[in-house]
Amino acid sequence: MRVGCIIQARMGSTRLPGKVIADIGGWPLIRHVYERMKLVGIPVVVAAPLEIDQPRIPYAEFCDIDPNDVLQRYLLVARKHSFDAIMRVTGDCPLIDPEACKQVLEVFTKTYPGVQYVANDVWPSYPKGLGCEIFTRAALEDAHQWVKPDNKGDREHVTLWIRRGLNLNGGRWFCGLNLRSPVAGVQDFNFSVDTQGDLARARAIDARLPEGHLKYSMESTLAAYANHLMAANLELAKSAQQTQ
Repeated sequence: MRVGCIIQARMGSTRLPGKVIADIGGWPLIRHVYERMKLVGIPVVVAAPLEIDQPRIPYAEFCDIDPNDVLQRYLLVARKHSFDAIMRVTGDCPLIDPEACKQVLEVFTKTYPGVQYVANDVWPSYPKGLGCEIFTRAALEDAHQWVKPDNKGDREHVTLWIRRGLNLNGGRWFCGLNLRSPVAGVQDFNFSVDTQGDLARARAIDARLPEGHLKYSMESTLAAYANHLMAANLELAKSAQQTQ
């Protein structure tokens, strides 16, 4: 079975246009996602729509279709690269943990063909921005066949139709599994980038990450975030003292 990772990205984000090329520590955001996912050990493709008068996204392959039809974009790229299964990651997750994604991949390869879908965010236990899912191309082909063109939500969010058919949700179409975070109580943290505030937080965390392979772990991200909050609180305390 040939498994590949497809990272969805576009310039025309509603809340933060151009975020995928925003600088974080000297790299565009999308490069952080791309380099981290390469560590999973499977082929990685950045899939982007062809957006007129927009800067090109680094590493991207472009699909000249409706930018909001991300489901079809995934299917076209999966067919082009002969992927039998696809790991899906979004391009706004510069702090994603490759080891967490590896665990999703390992469970999928060990349980296929009985299981056709594995994720770590069907029921959130990881921080937002560390989620990934893997599913068969056959399931994606089914979704493309059954989801009508006017169903904008399912077309844009790729796997909603598949998720509704999972056995773990009481459905009948696909057998699926959901992995839980090894660290409890972190599901409310947000490490994805949708706003300027999110981008500032990602930059602050990246600046505090250690060098070497430990840089990419969720535990390092949580520690760096704690240090960032501590520094921010100290600055607030100093400002408060100065105004008294």
